[in-house]
Amino acid sequence: MRDSEAATFYANRTKEENELRYMLFMQHSHDGSSACLYGDDGEMSCGVCHIDFVRDSVEMIKQKNYDFNMRECVRLGLIKLTPNV
Repeated sequence: MRDSEAATFYANRTKEENELRYMLFMQHSHDGSSACLYGDDGEMSCGVCHIDFVRDSVEMIKQKNYDFNMRECVRLGLIKLTPNV
């Protein structure tokens, strides 16, 4: 069951880290909508950028956020990718 698995992750971190992860999750959105968030059964994840606020390391959360934002910048034409030569 997923909520018991999530509970294991919560138990292995400090209360402060769990609170910070919860705050990040609650402030997370895409295009001003939090409809992409799943927060049932102890889960805290985003269906758009695939950040798992329970299981992902801090480095992984940063990387997934960066990767998503770079893809959005390319999609919106704000930056252009140049081939590596």
